Amino acid sequence: LTDSEFEMLVLSMLAERGLPAPELHHRVHVGDVLLAEIDLAWPDKFLAVELHGQHHRVDPTVWEADQVKLVELQALGWTVLPFSWRTYMDQREWMLRRIGEHLRVS
Repeated sequence: LTDSEFEMLVLSMLAERGLPAPELHHRVHVGDVLLAEIDLAWPDKFLAVELHGQHHRVDPTVWEADQVKLVELQALGWTVLPFSWRTYMDQREWMLRRIGEHLRVS
């Protein structure tokens, strides 16, 4: 279940383009420890898409936590593609191409 309008818009965009549906809020554990919750994930491809809304700009603790999540996921072999609301609004085609390329390549 999605928890933001941004996620719903991106999910719709992916479906319209015929890209595989991601898992929403996929949880990555190391042992019993929750390492990260990924906005949109394709676990079989180790691909994570993180959607950064306004709260990332105005709350430094959110931004800092996402930086830690990025490093930890990359250490486990994940490719993390972070996209902002502005990118979605201004560069949607580029965003779709990047996600599509990673889904085909990995």
